[in-house]
Amino acid sequence: MAANRFAALSAEEKQHILDGKDAKKTKDVTKYAVNLLREYLEAKGEPNDIKDISASDLDKHLSSFYMEARSRKGEKYKKSTIVSLRFGINRYLSDSGSDCDIIKGKDFKKSNDAFKAVVKNLKEVGKAAVEHYESIPPGDMEKLHNYFNSSTVAHNVLLQQKIYFYIAYYMCHRGREGLRELTKDHFGIKTDSTGLKYIYQKVDQLQKNHQNDDEKGNCGRLYETPGKTKNF
Repeated sequence: MAANRFAALSAEEKQHILDGKDAKKTKDVTKYAVNLLREYLEAKGEPNDIKDISASDLDKHLSSFYMEARSRKGEKYKKSTIVSLRFGINRYLSDSGSDCDIIKGKDFKKSNDAFKAVVKNLKEVGKAAVEHYESIPPGDMEKLHNYFNSSTVAHNVLLQQKIYFYIAYYMCHRGREGLRELTKDHFGIKTDSTGLKYIYQKVDQLQKNHQNDDEKGNCGRLYETPGKTKNF
C-alpha cells in the first residue's frame, strides 16, 4: 500500500523535470555567453573547452575577456550584457559539474577585479542605464476607458481585451506571458482595512524574472470603485 504512495519516474521523466528548472531565456543567455567566450579563446589561440580549463588559467582569460569583449559592430557591451555573460558562464560551469565559481570563488579575484573595473567604466561612458517602459499617459488611459465602453465593438471582444488589460496593469503581469494558463481559480477576492473589496492573484505563476519559488507572490490589486464609472 505504501509503495503506491510514491511515483516511479523514468530517467527520461526526471531529466525532463530538471531541464525545465531554467527558463528558455536563461538557457539562451547561457548558450550565448559560453559560445562567445569559446569564440574569444579560439581567436586568442587558446583551448576553448571551458570546463577543462584550470581555475588559474580561466581567471586569467576572463580578466581579458571582460575588458575586450565587443558586439559584432565592435562596440562595448552594455553593463547588463556583461553581467549576463558572467552569469551565463558561471551557470554553465555549475551545470557541467565544475567546482569553479567565477563569481564568488577565491581563485577568481583577478577576473572579478577586472569585471568591477569594466562595470565602472561602462557607467562612466553611459552604458549602464536601465531602460524602463514609460508610464501610460493620462490621455491614453482616457482613450482606453472610452474604447472599453464603446458600442461599436462586439461585447465579448471588449470584455476579453478589458480583462487582459486589467491583469497586465493591476496585477503587474508581464504582457501576455502565461495569460492563456490563467483561470478564475487563479484569483480571489478580499476586503481591505477600509472595507473596500479587491481582486488579487492568489496562485503564483512562473514568469521570466521569477523562475524559482522565492515566496514572493503577486501583490497587485484590482479595487472596486463604488460610484465611479472608471476603474483607472
